[in-house]
Amino acid sequence: MSKNKPMVAMTMLCSLFLVTSLVLTACQSSLALGRVEESPLSTPTVWPEWLPLPATDIWSVPPRPATLIPAESRPHPTPPPVSPLPTPTPLPEHGVRVSAIRELSVRAEFGAQPIRQPHLITPVTDGESLVAITERDTGVLVVVMVDLASGSEQVLFETESRDIYDPQVAGKHVVWWASGGDLYVYNLEQKQLETLKFGAVARHAQISEDVMVWEHTPSLLSAEQDIWGYDLEKRRGFPIVTLPGVQSGPLISDRWVLYLDSTDTRAAEWDEALYAIHLDTRETIRLGQVYGRWPHEVSGFYVVDTPWIAWSTGHWSNKPELYLYNLETRQALTVTITPCDASTAQPRRIENLAISGNIVIFTCGQPMGYDIERREFFSIPIYAAMPEAREWWGFGGWSIAGDRIVWVLSSEQESRVYTARIDRHP
Repeated sequence: MSKNKPMVAMTMLCSLFLVTSLVLTACQSSLALGRVEESPLSTPTVWPEWLPLPATDIWSVPPRPATLIPAESRPHPTPPPVSPLPTPTPLPEHGVRVSAIRELSVRAEFGAQPIRQPHLITPVTDGESLVAITERDTGVLVVVMVDLASGSEQVLFETESRDIYDPQVAGKHVVWWASGGDLYVYNLEQKQLETLKFGAVARHAQISEDVMVWEHTPSLLSAEQDIWGYDLEKRRGFPIVTLPGVQSGPLISDRWVLYLDSTDTRAAEWDEALYAIHLDTRETIRLGQVYGRWPHEVSGFYVVDTPWIAWSTGHWSNKPELYLYNLETRQALTVTITPCDASTAQPRRIENLAISGNIVIFTCGQPMGYDIERREFFSIPIYAAMPEAREWWGFGGWSIAGDRIVWVLSSEQESRVYTARIDRHP
């Protein structure tokens, strides 16, 4: 037995070495899979233990579009705000440029209580009208609509006792929601206001044509949250996404609804998975993931105007990328935003997205746009028509409809509304 001890020890050492090698190999494979999964633009290795998902994942369905650009590095952590703000650099003008910039006069003289210094909150436009929330000197909140052609104004709603949020305009309807969970619908043709109650808390309402969608929470204490819809013509409500956990941030265009799923196990930490679902066919597509640590910021990272969806991860990066997906052709594109002038020392992120047709506008160090058809960037000089002032004026939001861009610059006391036109030349 004593003579066999060296052989036994050697055998044990070899076995230990073999087990260690297998463990290291498994760890390396796990890390490799992690790297692949961090980027939706890389084709993951198909392992037997991977189970098919109920939703189509656009980044794992062959064939791959040849235009995809693989992500090369992890996103940078969120840095502190840059001070001073970077000076915008005009982009070379080729075939697309912004022109006809003008300030829209908003008097905000509503009845017997004029608003001396109107401050517009969450402004949106459908290309013909601008809708926003403002506040009277008495503290009354007002939903106001401004005709972009004539500058005429109309008060749709005012309240003293409740906070109201996020007005949206589409066709003949304007919708918004209140802190108590009720939804408000104003019919512009009939000039009638309707309050909708669903026995639950409804937030972040969005509308397209005659269909409205929102976050549907059974109660203020509930840990569950779904996505519901309401057909304003048929006068009926219906569930859209009712999965366990929290689904949030719905957007709607035509019959497609975008939403975020915070329970998606494949999303990275602090991220939420971005999905699209069709109201009629129930087809569900997993698009990618969005940084969701601060929920109030998430909605600025993705937009939809059928057939195009545009989004960013919301992460700070030295190579910011804009993701595009066509719901009709099922084409996926990745655009590296080279005009961001990002670097390791001063990373950027793509945010404040808005879309109309083939045009996406966003901020990435400076306001700019991208023409999907022409594959061309262009500058949006939002401060070009701004008169000199001593107080600080900040970007208060924007919208795009057709070839018209509308944006708001705000100080602590007031807001200024500007419109511009997108021109395309051969």
